[in-house]
Amino acid sequence: MWNYQAYTAWVTDLVHDAGDASYRGAFRRRLARAEFERLFDSETAGRLFGEFLTGLN
Repeated sequence: MWNYQAYTAWVTDLVHDAGDASYRGAFRRRLARAEFERLFDSETAGRLFGEFLTGLN
């Protein structure tokens, strides 16, 4: 249960941080963009993201 709560909080922050620098600043925006890049560039990161998204992990 807590694993999914942590996942949803992380995704929510990631989406908000990546789109609007006024949300938590330019530094957080760049960190969020880097995390998104890792999700798309790393097969392992993408697979784990998919497992959490579908409830397999």
